[in-house]
Amino acid sequence: MKTVFITGANRGLGLELVKIFLKNGWKVFAACRNTNSFPAEISGSQNLTVLTLDVISQTSVDVALRELGFAPVDVLINNAGIFDSTSVDDDNVVSTVETAGKVFETNSIAPKLFAERLVPNLQAGTNKLVLTISSHMGTHTKMDEYHAQHWVYSASKAAANYTMSAFGLLHPDIKSVLVHPGWMKTDMGSASATLEPSFSAQKIFVLASDPKGLPNRKLVDLDGREMPL
Repeated sequence: MKTVFITGANRGLGLELVKIFLKNGWKVFAACRNTNSFPAEISGSQNLTVLTLDVISQTSVDVALRELGFAPVDVLINNAGIFDSTSVDDDNVVSTVETAGKVFETNSIAPKLFAERLVPNLQAGTNKLVLTISSHMGTHTKMDEYHAQHWVYSASKAAANYTMSAFGLLHPDIKSVLVHPGWMKTDMGSASATLEPSFSAQKIFVLASDPKGLPNRKLVDLDGREMPL
């Protein structure tokens, strides 16, 4: 049985990823800050382990990884992330060093540091894959006035593209791929979005299941096609 570790797993895309991997017979480690908000109807699955994890808290990471132990992990999905306002429809973007710093800590720094901690588990798995949820908002080619307004989030995703590419370079036996999941109907994406998170989750499951054709250290779309940075 293959194993996936998913951060930010209690809602939105993360929760849909948990559902699709469980449906396809994977063992799932679902990590989130508030396990009380994890749906009870899923928590009873015998292939599911729900872990408390705040990716920017060293203590929280240490506790979660002690629970994981030496279990092989075939795929790590760095999904936990935050926006620089309440949603894409909110123009009230963060405006202080402290709040901007938290966006960078969560979206850019934590994925790299957490992946480093999971290297032994990933090396013990078969897929040896890290998928990090990024965004085309973190690319220069897609920059427009809206993306520039949300420069903190956009820049944090650009930084994530770099940090996870660096991870892939430093660990050539583990493939590191950035994924643009599309504009989804989540708390972050808002009801105006074009994609259901279940659709994106299904596509990402396909990528994770057979990563051989994925370009290492690149940003791809939901079909695995490389996107310009």
